[in-house]
Amino acid sequence: MATKLKNSGAGLWRHSLNTANLTLMLVELLPSGVLDVRREELYTAALLHDIGKIKLEQGLLSKPGPLTPDEWLAIRRHPPLGVAILRQMDPETPAGIIGSILYHHERWDGKGYFGLAGADIPVGARVLAVADALDAMVSNRPYRPRLSWEEALAEIERNAGTQFDPDLAAGAARYLHNIVPETRFRTAASCL
Repeated sequence: MATKLKNSGAGLWRHSLNTANLTLMLVELLPSGVLDVRREELYTAALLHDIGKIKLEQGLLSKPGPLTPDEWLAIRRHPPLGVAILRQMDPETPAGIIGSILYHHERWDGKGYFGLAGADIPVGARVLAVADALDAMVSNRPYRPRLSWEEALAEIERNAGTQFDPDLAAGAARYLHNIVPETRFRTAASCL
């Protein structure tokens, strides 16, 4: 599966690694007993959160302009496509991995892909949502330049309570503010 991500282009493998490592760092912010998935499973979910994108039309992820409504609908299918891939490979994929991947584009305000809101969103998916968004913001994309680390953290904090779990987003902005972006992945490895 890692080979499929590496060969898929559009920086999916790098993004998956970055997201997984940021996820491990963010888990450290959670009070004991809150996480609804084992850390190892959440790390696996973060590595595979975008695996469904390998089933999308090749040029869609690298399109420099705005997406059409049909293209946007195709992009929104990547979480269930990813879950289908995992279940096909291993029908007994742990529920924590499935839920984290399926719901990583949910929003605290209920305006995400499936309309889950607040505490109805699995905690693992909430953590993954912040890590995914943060890495996406600090990475160059065909449709926009990357933000600085500070700008991305400010954006996470600004969206606390709307896009992101308010406590997690505020904690992430405070905790990650002092981490130099170039070392964040080495630091995350120490959290395993």
